[in-house]
Amino acid sequence: MTTRSRCARSPVLFAILRAALALVLLGPASGCLLLAAGAGVGAGAVWYDSAAREEVAADPARVIAAAAEALSAMDIRITSREASALDGEVVGRTARDEKVQVIAKSKIEGRTQVEVRVGLIDDDAARRVLDAVLERLR
Repeated sequence: MTTRSRCARSPVLFAILRAALALVLLGPASGCLLLAAGAGVGAGAVWYDSAAREEVAADPARVIAAAAEALSAMDIRITSREASALDGEVVGRTARDEKVQVIAKSKIEGRTQVEVRVGLIDDDAARRVLDAVLERLR
């Protein structure tokens, strides 16, 4: 029985052989592959870390109302607004068409996690928007 006929009968064996061949052929380039994968993970971490966050004593609907008011006061055009008892989101656009996103997630009773992102990594603008939201919640 030839290797080809064995592989045709066993998809698992064929998959293993194909993976082994790929490792042999791509082995010399594995450093580049790892570098590219690491860069992708790093970019995701930067995007995640570039949000301003705060936990507040308010329900998500109240946080979203305050966020919409704050964005309007900052001349940020609101493109969508949704809120429920569990969570909510307001999305807007700046004059330069950068995305502004305010997310409210209910934590324990009466507490809500507020997260603000502006563009990809604009921490300063995100903090200014969050401060404006917090001011309206006081």
